[in-house]
Amino acid sequence: FCLCLIDAIKAHDRDARFLDVIDRMVDQAQQLPNMLWGLAAVFVAAFAVGWKMQSRRRLIELAEQGKVAVAQQAAAHERLRIAQELHDVVAHSLGVIAVQAGAGRRVLDADPVEARRAFDNIGQTSRAALTEIRGLLGEVRNPDGTPAYRPAPGLADLARLANQVTDAGIDVTLEVEGDVER
Repeated sequence: FCLCLIDAIKAHDRDARFLDVIDRMVDQAQQLPNMLWGLAAVFVAAFAVGWKMQSRRRLIELAEQGKVAVAQQAAAHERLRIAQELHDVVAHSLGVIAVQAGAGRRVLDADPVEARRAFDNIGQTSRAALTEIRGLLGEVRNPDGTPAYRPAPGLADLARLANQVTDAGIDVTLEVEGDVER
């Protein structure tokens, strides 16, 4: 358009050429709205594509956040289930142990056989409770799949346990007969 205007000024002397340049300017001016509409269409298309991509990215982020939330909720429910089972085992076992200890104390002098039976029941109940607790804790795992607890010390750990008690200020003598590695 500007070039046509410059050509028109140069061709002012010659009327035919001047009119020709003016015609070209009018043609280009008439095409200007079409070019503007074309530019507007390109802008709108670019905007729409950008908006669509941003919306899709946001949906993907929301979906990933939802998956994380579901996993966290499932883990919380599992922890709650384990805590409830652990409470049930401990509460039941301690109740039985308390009753058996009371019964054993009452009959200790009058009926030693019955007292021994009560104390045996205390031992069996406490061992069964420990086994159930270990089983429950065995369900709790670290992210790498290893157990999240250490097993209770066994016979092979007696020397270390005796040293810990001695270090705490209580004299302990440990005598071992046979193989304690099993």
